[in-house]
Amino acid sequence: MTFLINIFFWLLSGLLKYQSSTEQNPPFTSIPLS
Repeated sequence: MTFLINIFFWLLSGLLKYQSSTEQNPPFTSIPLS
């Protein structure tokens, strides 16, 4: 169950990273992958 939640948050963070990168190009390491 936690595995699915981790995948969900990983995809969500990926979308947020993509949207923010199209707006202002932040460093790619702004969200650490633990």
